[in-house]
Amino acid sequence: MNRYPDIKRATWDNPWRRTACVVTADDGTFGLGITTHDAPVEQIINGHFASSLVGQDPMATEKCWDIMRRISAPYGSSGLTSYAISAVDNAIWDLVLLR
Repeated sequence: MNRYPDIKRATWDNPWRRTACVVTADDGTFGLGITTHDAPVEQIINGHFASSLVGQDPMATEKCWDIMRRISAPYGSSGLTSYAISAVDNAIWDLVLLR
């Protein structure tokens, strides 16, 4: 962006902030995952991943990760989707390690 000195950094910087993902097990224990790009990532997690992950065994970490990876295939698992997968995966692992 140095090529465009009339565009100030504050106008092209990322406007999104951190977001937290909380995964809660049936017994009430929970895990926490933190990521960036709040609104778009929240939409992927809550609007797409949640419906497929609710009811899954959180101890099956690899299965949960694979579900997210496969259902995001139509729009790709890189970019913002990778932030969403990471937040959920970290929350699941946090839950697993706290049990």
